[in-house]
Amino acid sequence: WLFVVNMIHFSLPAIVFAGILFAFKAAETEQKHTRLLNFLSVFLFLYAFFAYPPVLSTISVAFCGMLFMEYFFEEKKIMEIFSRFRFIIADVFVSGIIFKFFLKILPYMSDGVNPNAYMTQSVGFLSFFKGFLPCLKSVFMQLIATQPFLDFSYKMMWLAAIVLSLITLICSFIKRKTGKTRILCSIFLFLSALCASQASVFISLDKGIMFFSRIAMFGLLFFYVFSYSVLIKQKNMVFKNIAFVLFILISAGNISRDANAQKIWKLGFDAEKDNILKISHAIESHPGFDPAKEYIFAAFGKQHSFR
Repeated sequence: WLFVVNMIHFSLPAIVFAGILFAFKAAETEQKHTRLLNFLSVFLFLYAFFAYPPVLSTISVAFCGMLFMEYFFEEKKIMEIFSRFRFIIADVFVSGIIFKFFLKILPYMSDGVNPNAYMTQSVGFLSFFKGFLPCLKSVFMQLIATQPFLDFSYKMMWLAAIVLSLITLICSFIKRKTGKTRILCSIFLFLSALCASQASVFISLDKGIMFFSRIAMFGLLFFYVFSYSVLIKQKNMVFKNIAFVLFILISAGNISRDANAQKIWKLGFDAEKDNILKISHAIESHPGFDPAKEYIFAAFGKQHSFR
């Protein structure tokens, strides 16, 4: 279990970013390379969805963040940006359709696929709008709500970085004498990146996952990185120095919380292993035990029976 958790948390973002890069390059290369790059992009997105569907939040934050960077810092037009990013949208859409198709047919082919898990059930069109406001509220509440491994002091450090990045945006608007349309669009894209951090929640049928730390690790944490990147890209040295101080504090907080998570996971692993060994010893010591037979453990609650 620990191996799967670490593999997902560390490898999937890299796989997703590689898929985004391939799709981005597909829009800039010659026709003969476009199909290959798009195929690789779809394959990587599909692999990520099958590994852990909430990785959609990572893709969404990355995409909105790229839009913001191109629009605000590069000062490009919206249509020009969408033209460059068109294959990212198309490849994610295609991989999503393929993923949903396999979710429909795999339960008939294998008992190991659970289409009713929180990460595989998606809302219908009408249900999406019914749950929209609670999800929208959770977008902002997640900035202050405590979660496992993401305590209040840690959230406050990052909230300071987010607020500071917004202040730098306002200062940039004033200094550049930016037009109202570009100001509004820039703020909209910044807030879109925040909403994108809960993309998995918006489309999930199970709204109980709003404040799951495992969801935040694929959405909120990447929005944190995006907001910090907005902060350090500013030319004002005062803001850069404040960002450097925040970097030191947040880095220390990251190390502390990573160590705490590893300790808790290790204690949990040892406890589960000890229980399994006790159960195995009790079964093997029973007079009627036959090593040639297969036995089924009955698990009560939400867990399925396992062999």
